[in-house]
Amino acid sequence: PIIGGGKLNGQAGRNDIGALYVRTAEQDGTAGESFLVGRWRRRVLRQSYFGAFYTGRTVHDAGAPPTQSTFGADFRLATATFFGNKNLAVSGYWVGMSAAPNQPRDGGLGDRDALSAKAEYLNDIWEVSAEYQDVGALYSPAVGFTPRREYRLYNPELTWSPRPTTRHR
Repeated sequence: PIIGGGKLNGQAGRNDIGALYVRTAEQDGTAGESFLVGRWRRRVLRQSYFGAFYTGRTVHDAGAPPTQSTFGADFRLATATFFGNKNLAVSGYWVGMSAAPNQPRDGGLGDRDALSAKAEYLNDIWEVSAEYQDVGALYSPAVGFTPRREYRLYNPELTWSPRPTTRHR
């Protein structure tokens, strides 16, 4: 059961801010926990941003491991005026984490990380995108889920969608 919590969200100038805290009680021998999530995003230019986030999970038990944390950064640089009137966007994120209680602490560089980079040119007739994702073997976020670990994804796409010509009589 939830004991209580709090939520904060809003804007300050070009900054978007959000935080959520929840505390649960012990029940049927399962220790209570605290969850904290924080997000900051700075809007830049007309369609772009960069930001950072944090999640933490603490078990309230004397024999419990320390707080498990996930932290990261993301960005999006976009414009609708590329070559005059074309859309172009580049985005990405990196997420790291503290060692989970049941994981070895000697994982290699990137084993506890997840990252992605994507470039998109999505316009009339032609659409081009390329994406790269990498999720480490030991990646396990403090809050949330990961459907799959230890993989790399390369995803290039090219689409040609011509418009039919119409004839008027």
